[in-house]
Amino acid sequence: MTIRTEFSEISILIPGYSVEDLPVDLAESEAASLWNAIACAWHPKLLAQSASLPLLRQAESQYGYPGRRIVLVPSAAESWMPHEWRNVLREQDHVILDGCTERADYLSAIEGHVPAPVEEGGTGISTPTAEYLLADDFVAFGTMVVQLQLLSRRRHHYVDPDQILLTAEMRAAAVAATTGDEHTARQHLGKAYEQLREVRERIYPQSCYLLDLCLPGELDSAAAILSAVESGSPLNLLCSARELRQAAEHSPAALDLLAQASADGRLQILGGHAIESRAGLGSMAALINDLQQGAAELHHLLGITPQHWARRRVGLTASLPAVLTWLGYQSALHVALDDGLYPDRERSQFDWQSPDGSLIAAASRIPLAIDSAAGFQKLADRLNETMQEDQTAAIFLARLPQTRSPWLNDLRRAAAWAPVLGEFATMDQLCRNAEGSRLAEMHQHSDYLSPALIQSTVLKTEPPVSGPALIRCWQQELESLRQLTAIAHVMKADLSAVAVADQLTGLEQRLADIELLHVDLDSMLPEKQPQLDSAWDGMRQALRLLRDDLAEAVSARLPSQPTQARGLLLLNTLPFARTHEVQWPAAWKRPAAEAAVEAAQDAVPNSTQSPAVGQRLLVKLPPGGFVWLHEADAGRPTQTLTTAAKREPPLAEPLKLRNRLFEVTLSERTGGVASVMYHGQRGNRLSQQSGFRFEREITLPDDGSGEIRKVSYAVPALLQQKVLEAGTVFAALETTTEFLSPQDGKTLGHVVQVTRVDRIRPRLEIQLTIHDAATTPVKGNPWLAGWCCRFAWEQESAIVHRSVLGQSAGFRLERIESSDYVEAEDGSRRLVIATDGRPWHRKAGPRMLDSLLVCEGETQRTFRFWIDFDQPHPLRTAEEMLTPVVTYSVEGRAPVGTSSAWILGLSAKNVQLVRSEYQPRRPAESDTLSLILSETDGLGGDCCIRTARKPTAAYEMHPGRQAKSSLTLSPEGVLVPLSPWQLKEIQLLF
Repeated sequence: MTIRTEFSEISILIPGYSVEDLPVDLAESEAASLWNAIACAWHPKLLAQSASLPLLRQAESQYGYPGRRIVLVPSAAESWMPHEWRNVLREQDHVILDGCTERADYLSAIEGHVPAPVEEGGTGISTPTAEYLLADDFVAFGTMVVQLQLLSRRRHHYVDPDQILLTAEMRAAAVAATTGDEHTARQHLGKAYEQLREVRERIYPQSCYLLDLCLPGELDSAAAILSAVESGSPLNLLCSARELRQAAEHSPAALDLLAQASADGRLQILGGHAIESRAGLGSMAALINDLQQGAAELHHLLGITPQHWARRRVGLTASLPAVLTWLGYQSALHVALDDGLYPDRERSQFDWQSPDGSLIAAASRIPLAIDSAAGFQKLADRLNETMQEDQTAAIFLARLPQTRSPWLNDLRRAAAWAPVLGEFATMDQLCRNAEGSRLAEMHQHSDYLSPALIQSTVLKTEPPVSGPALIRCWQQELESLRQLTAIAHVMKADLSAVAVADQLTGLEQRLADIELLHVDLDSMLPEKQPQLDSAWDGMRQALRLLRDDLAEAVSARLPSQPTQARGLLLLNTLPFARTHEVQWPAAWKRPAAEAAVEAAQDAVPNSTQSPAVGQRLLVKLPPGGFVWLHEADAGRPTQTLTTAAKREPPLAEPLKLRNRLFEVTLSERTGGVASVMYHGQRGNRLSQQSGFRFEREITLPDDGSGEIRKVSYAVPALLQQKVLEAGTVFAALETTTEFLSPQDGKTLGHVVQVTRVDRIRPRLEIQLTIHDAATTPVKGNPWLAGWCCRFAWEQESAIVHRSVLGQSAGFRLERIESSDYVEAEDGSRRLVIATDGRPWHRKAGPRMLDSLLVCEGETQRTFRFWIDFDQPHPLRTAEEMLTPVVTYSVEGRAPVGTSSAWILGLSAKNVQLVRSEYQPRRPAESDTLSLILSETDGLGGDCCIRTARKPTAAYEMHPGRQAKSSLTLSPEGVLVPLSPWQLKEIQLLF
């Protein structure tokens, strides 16, 4: 059966001279109009009546062609058309299809303007356009033809399909589809698709992969996600466990189908996080907890273990491959779908290497928005990039669960016939097929910078500075309680391990909810502030109750005797020794003498301490251990007070502070630190002051010299200063500084600074309180405009480091992101600035640093800093600042035998105890204490784990946590070798 040929040609008018000039930068509506015209021109109703296949024609040269034609005019081509082109084409009896954008519009135009096909015998065929056999496969073929032509030009091959063969096959297929002969239509259409495949293989003879990347939103249900899976082609679903759980709550039955699709290999879950916490702004422990909780949730929901890591919110760090390989992940998506800076070299597959040498397969190709016609028009360019640069060509097609455009469906239908532009695959298939061809790439921590500061400032979702800092502090509190739990179990305290573990998990989930509330884009900070306050109050109370329970359990295990004395049990949860200030209650008797007390002084009138404080003590706490101080009784002498040596100057006098190591001079102009001079040494170790920075430089009024003078900071003027405390152990000064506009002398605000030292430690503590800041609202770029604390050191050659996930790292250009510390190292001289969790800092010169305090949207006005000198392991300063000593009041008992001891410690100062987890004894098994260790300074070496109760066995868990190897036990402890930057999990059995 044949169809009468009514038209000589099907013409698609394009805004260019040929397919090589087909524009790829059209607006969305114009791109949709163009590509839908290309697709619909291959509808079987048109092909069956045309003597030739559709052709792309230059829009402005539409005269002089013989015969009757069907002319499709996309909106992008209309501006190229000559005057009165519609009248001219109609006079020539051509069928014009114009004014259409969506595919349905073109199909309606075809239905209304193109006559029905007529058999040679004169019988008309009245099948509706939308009901033609294989109509979607025909129009998909049309898009493949043009995309293949574009690809051949980009690849400089200029290879086109055999037009004679293609015309014969497509005409025969169209006639068969028109007359209802499905078998014949499929046979000829399949041969045409095979011809396209052969052309692509001449252009690129290797396999090419298309990865359907579905990005569900928070409002998408499991049913919507399921609809994406039901397409039949492989699907990669990027979502956190929390998002999947929320979707499942609306459609629980869909979970079974998703689980089945995952088991069948049609569905690949990319993700692994519980909530996608902000990795770079938090701790290593918080990142690991987020991933472990996400894995547990996915296993509960779908019965799977995540193997391929990805996230939408920025959270890439250089050390992430070490964490992922340790957790057993097989691949990672090295793409920030959010924003921020990261290495932008695109690869379909490479081995991402962390500083410790860990490798994980990764993909860094930025996904193409396949739901968008503007994105689809760039498909050939993106395919050419991956074919040219990658060993294994692959492209990610990003979209929502319910597609709004036909482009993905076109690619799927074409791939079902033949892999013309590529075959659809999961991330798992891509990694397997690329095995052995990947090249290793190592990135530095300095290559990454998150957009959180800009986002929170613009969107007003949280306090830009104190919001992340508060989350970081609570993360450290939780890890402190986990380590206290480990200490309690090592001591065989009477605790329900399961109950405590459930409480800790519940607290971590609470903190996750609070962090999500911080970054919630649907509401601004003033709207959610009451909810945040309530959440923080509940969190604070729950932490206090659990802390008291753990401290009580530990105290019950310590040898004691009944007594009338009262005491304080001090618990150090850090695995290294630290010196801590203790405020002894004034209503109690004096403390008994204790070797752990390094210095003590009585209350000082007019000091900053509470009236309820009697004595202040500096106590040396052992690693992961305790000190039990108690009131002196008849059998124990009282604690000796520290006295000044003969002719020793006071620790504090106006604008001067000193201790046994250095002397601090405060500035008469700024109220900040003018100098820190070590006794017997030359050179100023530190200068510091508060500052108000303008977003743009301000030009000062002419002073008569004719010189143009510009400044970036407000002018400080010291208003008053006073000595707050001048004891024999502790000293403090307070200064009040006014900041004035350099243009008109207007007051911008006041800063009250309290600077403290103690007699022994090489530490300077600074507290800043900003007043009247609301009178001059801070506006503008948060990296440039606002209140800051400025630091300067002596040598421009000093190397500046920061902390990323606890590990020392460099940075690029001026912006520094670190919630732990910033360090300036000049040979043996080291300056560590611990920032109390605040993550944003800016290098303001070769030897200057601005730590950001108040920018647009910030609500906090009081800030702390700790500055340590010559601390070789800076993370210890940050951990001390963020980890409070657990202080528990004990009445009616006093220690017997020993009042101080270590329980759980690490010998290596360059090793961080990231996380500890205790698992109770099971039948025929031992109690297990799991410790995650991280080498922080790039030094490597051996670390000895020391526990008060000797373990019966020790194991090192291998990457993936499926295998382990034995470690040697010694009288000193368990010796663990660590290479630079390495992350290890150690299991101790008791």
